[in-house]
Amino acid sequence: MLMQPFPLMHRLMQQAASGWLYIYPPGIRQLLLYTKSKYNNPVIYITENGVDEHNNKTVSLKEALNDRTRVSYYKKHLLYVRQAIR
Repeated sequence: MLMQPFPLMHRLMQQAASGWLYIYPPGIRQLLLYTKSKYNNPVIYITENGVDEHNNKTVSLKEALNDRTRVSYYKKHLLYVRQAIR
């Protein structure tokens, strides 16, 4: 069974290429703060974080390298990680 996010959160998220994957930058901050509180501020290593996209073979390499979605994804997620650290 595919679990869907709550309706309110659904409106706040951007769907990635996979039907089950959503982009929700505040979630990484919420998860880090929860982990900090619940487990007495452990050392955390984020080893993988990313977003998938549709494979559009008609896009040129130059257009593909102008990846605004991915740049925005990392910029926003790193902003929320920084907020969790402070």
